[in-house]
Amino acid sequence: MRGAFGRMALVVMMVAGAGCGPRPGSRPPPPPVAVRVTNRNRADVVISLVRAGNVLRLGTVVTGQTQVLNIRNTPVERLQGIQFDIHRIGTEGDTRTRSISLGPDQMVVLRIEDLLSSSQLSVEENPSPEKRLP
Repeated sequence: MRGAFGRMALVVMMVAGAGCGPRPGSRPPPPPVAVRVTNRNRADVVISLVRAGNVLRLGTVVTGQTQVLNIRNTPVERLQGIQFDIHRIGTEGDTRTRSISLGPDQMVVLRIEDLLSSSQLSVEENPSPEKRLP
């Protein structure tokens, strides 16, 4: 009985796994685009990506910390004219950054100041790990 159950479980796993794997002609997901956020504000903040009118929450950055958030599953070609919403936790309303566009091997750098309107947004080169200096 025990052997039959084991064989049956093996057959079920083999049948279930037969359809796994990449589909012919499918592309691998695009690499994530890094957003390095330094929070110099007195409050923790929530950062959201604004693209084509859609808002996507990226994450929370604690006061006094720097954190790398990632934009996932979006090709860099579709990251043109993007903006970021900065929301201070415990307050109402958001501050929206100016728009930027990204190219290959680039990342976003966002430095949040105590006065949100004086926060700085820039684009920097983000070389792949094998190109970085030690």
